[in-house]
Amino acid sequence: MNSSNNVIPVLNRLLTTLYRALPVYIQGAHPWVPPERRPAMDLLHRIAGDQQMYAQRVAHAILQEGGRTEIGQFPLEYAALHDLGIDYLLKKAAEAQRRQVQIVEECVSALNGVPRLHSLAEEVLGNARGHLESLEDTMNDE
Repeated sequence: MNSSNNVIPVLNRLLTTLYRALPVYIQGAHPWVPPERRPAMDLLHRIAGDQQMYAQRVAHAILQEGGRTEIGQFPLEYAALHDLGIDYLLKKAAEAQRRQVQIVEECVSALNGVPRLHSLAEEVLGNARGHLESLEDTMNDE
């Protein structure tokens, strides 16, 4: 895959996965968290910050390739999460993170022939896997 026309859909899939991630949504929803669970919420905020930073880098790559960014919408199911406890949100975030890792793995594979973009996707993948591990560790500490 070395044509810009072929990489743009892959990059946009990666962008949407990052930009519309559950931690990003939760960050804007401001759920109530008891003081003793504040570190769990802080983790979700750090994950959201990383996802937003990588989304910016992917968007920049799309523009460099001559494409247009397509960020999509947050999944409708996220709207039902406003009044739920942090432990449930962590569980849902871990599930969403597992899906994100799978999608990013597919994007890494699809960008295999474009070293500069493949490298970016691999970096996103490493970050996503690290966040999944952190979420799982935090859930196990409950």
